[in-house]
Amino acid sequence: MFDSYSFGCITFGHKQYRYDIFITLQGVARERPQRRSNHLLEASELRLYLEPGTKKLVVGTGESGVMEIAEDARELLKERGIVLIEAPSGEAINAYNREKDKSVVMAVIHSTC
Repeated sequence: MFDSYSFGCITFGHKQYRYDIFITLQGVARERPQRRSNHLLEASELRLYLEPGTKKLVVGTGESGVMEIAEDARELLKERGIVLIEAPSGEAINAYNREKDKSVVMAVIHSTC
């Protein structure tokens, strides 16, 4: 579960992260891998860590919603039947925390703008 979020700081499972993270189906936070753009979530990135069994992906687009989800990422999620929830990071974190069955939900959270 997410404990808190403020600009540049995400607390998940009582551990603070000062960078973008993704949450696995097992509820483990990991740093987002290297990418071409900090403000764009592309299919090539999602392919690196989307896990079999994912039914929903919660994406936190930053405090002001600056991070965008590329069309190819949207298409990949649609092809795999994964529901996308996107919102500014604070709202996305609340949406993730409200999910009853987290074993089928992953999250990607942008920590800043």
